[in-house]
Amino acid sequence: MKILMTGLAGYSHLVPFVLPAAAALRAAGHEVRVAVPDGARELVSEHGFEVLPLPGVPQMPDIAADPAIRSDDFTVAGYTAPSSPPPIGDTLPAASPLVTARAFIGVIAHRAATGLLEALDGEVPDLIIRDNTEFGGHLVAGTVGCREAVLDVAPMLEEDSPHLVAVLNEVRREHGLPAVDAVPRCPRIAQTPLDFYPPGRSVADLHCFRPGPRTHSPLDAAIADLPADRPLVLASLGSVAPRIGIGTLLLDRIIAALGTLDVRAVVAVGSHPVPDPPANVVITDFVDQQTVLSTCDAFVSHGGFNGVRESLQAGVPTVLLPLFGDHSANAVQVERLGAGIALDPATASVETIADATRKILTDPGHRLRALRFARRTHALPELSAFPDVLARELG
Repeated sequence: MKILMTGLAGYSHLVPFVLPAAAALRAAGHEVRVAVPDGARELVSEHGFEVLPLPGVPQMPDIAADPAIRSDDFTVAGYTAPSSPPPIGDTLPAASPLVTARAFIGVIAHRAATGLLEALDGEVPDLIIRDNTEFGGHLVAGTVGCREAVLDVAPMLEEDSPHLVAVLNEVRREHGLPAVDAVPRCPRIAQTPLDFYPPGRSVADLHCFRPGPRTHSPLDAAIADLPADRPLVLASLGSVAPRIGIGTLLLDRIIAALGTLDVRAVVAVGSHPVPDPPANVVITDFVDQQTVLSTCDAFVSHGGFNGVRESLQAGVPTVLLPLFGDHSANAVQVERLGAGIALDPATASVETIADATRKILTDPGHRLRALRFARRTHALPELSAFPDVLARELG
């Protein structure tokens, strides 16, 4: 089959799932191309895939703080992205399902679909497989009349939200498509056991696989050679928050909290300066999170899905400080599974963060329940099997 993959311009979406899925399809003999906003062209090319770059598609940091996204006057056709991103400060403005839908669908997907239709120039793929937060592929599939499947990159996206459906229908009208009552069902591929999905969530079209293989960077000696005399704690606020300059004050509190504990700690801070870290804390700009998680005892995280999934699948309990997007919903699922503690990042003090970290290190229940999730993950089929399952599903 001629398969078109569509994704956002984010490392955390492309590298853990979209590109491994593309590699599995290519290994199964399919012709695969990947369509992404122009900012992700090099990343996709580095992984050896033909890229359809989509110029003019804004990224989330470009529009996340734009007041127009939150305005009562917002319209899909009338919105113009700012020439330079509005300042964010240390905290991203509060979002809602409506704001999320306007950003991902009303702005990004609308422009991605327009660019992708131009790039295809009348060509019709046999199948479009999209990141579930990327709706440009959905619009193009409906316009050219090809089949669609979804990668559950962010399982907690509120697809059943009336706000999301309303914005989707506004964009569908702009592309000459009829309105829908709900996001149309299609085969969905997940990288986590069903355990992560909330009770009551429909999983009729969902197929679960182990995460795809990833390339690991060697650990820095400052991390690899840490003594084994205390528990090891990893802390990170992911790749997006540091890049757009939010959560810096929270990072300082996390570092101070870990400095009060009898632990060794590694904290990934991006470009945030930490002039005088505690003696027991290693500061790094970037760390291969999945590799370190396989060797540590606790994780302090912002609740992004990749970090949540990787910590659970490594059997590591987590303290969660959700910042934006699906983080809060992910934190709810971790607490439901009994594998972590969620805190409010706006009010969590150094002492509160330290107490929660101490609790997940000393209460074996959190670790045991995370390990159960890890065992459930190991029971899943390899991602390399998903092309055959998808072919059977599509008939």
